[in-house]
Amino acid sequence: MNSYTVAWIIAGLGAAGMLGSTFALFRRTRLRKPVLFVVLVLLVLLLVPAPVPGYPDNVAPAFAVAVFEAAFQDDGKPAVAVRILGVGLIAGILLASVLMFIARLLAHRRID
Repeated sequence: MNSYTVAWIIAGLGAAGMLGSTFALFRRTRLRKPVLFVVLVLLVLLLVPAPVPGYPDNVAPAFAVAVFEAAFQDDGKPAVAVRILGVGLIAGILLASVLMFIARLLAHRRID
């Protein structure tokens, strides 16, 4: 296993840990369904890949690329990563909406 694969495994475990703790924190509140929606959207946002400028064959989480390019590079180009984050946000909202809709349909079917 190379360092590139290990870095993505660490990013995935970090995202899962953050989302799991967020869900656990709010699971016994009345906000359970909205929190589940937010957790699903955040999962997509944390793991959507973006190309790393200067390393043509590598990708990294888009939020990390955007922050690094904007904050730490003198001539950084975060625009591509920010656009990918925007598309990821829309895709995450759509995905979470569809999953919540399917869950609601299945819950109503069990009742009937």
